[in-house]
Amino acid sequence: MSTSESSCESPSWRDGARSLLEFIIDTGTDYMMEYSIQTGFTFVQTACAVASLGGAGAIAARTLLPRSRYVEPLYRRLHAEGGPRLWTHHRVQFTVNPYQELSPKTAVILQGRTREGKTTLLRHAIPWYHRWNVFGMKWLCWQGLYFNGAEASRNDSFDQWVTSQMFGITTASGSELRRSLWEWRQSQWFRLKMEIMRMPTVFLPRPAYVIVDQFEELIKKYPEQALPWADAITMYHTRNNLARVIFVVNSKDGAQSLTNMDGERSRFKTVRLNPLTGKELSSLSAIDREVYSMCENNVGIYTVAQEALRSGSITRREVAALAKRSLHRWELDYHVPFPMHYHPSWLELRLPEAKQRLTAGLEALLLLPHASSKEVSEVDAIMAVVHSCVKRLDARQFFQFTQSQWHIALSNRYLATPGLSEMDAIVVAKHIKRVMGSPT
Repeated sequence: MSTSESSCESPSWRDGARSLLEFIIDTGTDYMMEYSIQTGFTFVQTACAVASLGGAGAIAARTLLPRSRYVEPLYRRLHAEGGPRLWTHHRVQFTVNPYQELSPKTAVILQGRTREGKTTLLRHAIPWYHRWNVFGMKWLCWQGLYFNGAEASRNDSFDQWVTSQMFGITTASGSELRRSLWEWRQSQWFRLKMEIMRMPTVFLPRPAYVIVDQFEELIKKYPEQALPWADAITMYHTRNNLARVIFVVNSKDGAQSLTNMDGERSRFKTVRLNPLTGKELSSLSAIDREVYSMCENNVGIYTVAQEALRSGSITRREVAALAKRSLHRWELDYHVPFPMHYHPSWLELRLPEAKQRLTAGLEALLLLPHASSKEVSEVDAIMAVVHSCVKRLDARQFFQFTQSQWHIALSNRYLATPGLSEMDAIVVAKHIKRVMGSPT
């Protein structure tokens, strides 16, 4: 009987033990799942909060402290500035390459007439293996910054022009080209290590290319700030090896302004873009050689003339007159009238001799060949004021006076001493800079 009772009680004991074990497992699983889900939700919430704070900080930083324009692939930037690419048979071939003239100690001045294709040349002259910013070729791609001096006309000051070129907006003042160049240099960490180890040039940090297009218009708008700024960025090229700088000008006087400022340092090499004549065009070229020749071999005028001929607004006989008017207007609008910095040869003269040479040259400019006695007396009165203004200047003042400072000094704007009229002071100040910009 005891055997049968024990056999009957054994299954119930086992069932109780199994139920207790299942309760422990079920309860533990429930708590574990609940804790895991809650912990997961907490982690997700924390991550979202951190991301939100980071995003808000990034937005605030971008809004309040916008970054300057970064160094970007040069070919892609010039592709946006140089207009559409033409097929080879519609294109005028170039015979110079400004990039070949660059060296660690020499910047380049690219000189050519307005609408001659200077920006297009800078784009097409980039070797094909330095154009592509794709995987496997990024280390060969030329990077740089592009400045457009023609956009200075919409800015009230030189600082605003620099700011708008670096940031695209004028609210972010205090921009600095040097910072962008140093950021580009510091991003090349491997090449910096190679520089410390004095490895060959191919492994050293690559400089950024700085293209200053339409620089002559910038000189016209801000003559007192543009040339010192050009001197500073040329030092980034020749002294700090941060950049390779190319200035684009329209006339000989624009190029002479930079070389006069450079003095005896010989940091510039001028590359002249001479246009091809109709006979020198490729035999496969589809350009109308007769119209091209009547357009003074200027590709910009040729494009305008072709559009006018297609629309019927002019005839072929009127193309030459159109070219003459266009070149004359562009010379007035886009050329500086004379070198905007004094010529280095003036420093070879003693100060009294330099003053005498200036007054003699100024009088020759003011006095017309067949002037009347009244006009001669007017010039004599002007020269009396100039003599009294010049005689007490030391060498630093004499050579470093800007055109606006000459204007103020000659008009005696802040003094009771009689001076020139406002208009005469403007004219004489301009002629003083013209005389000093030429060789002695």
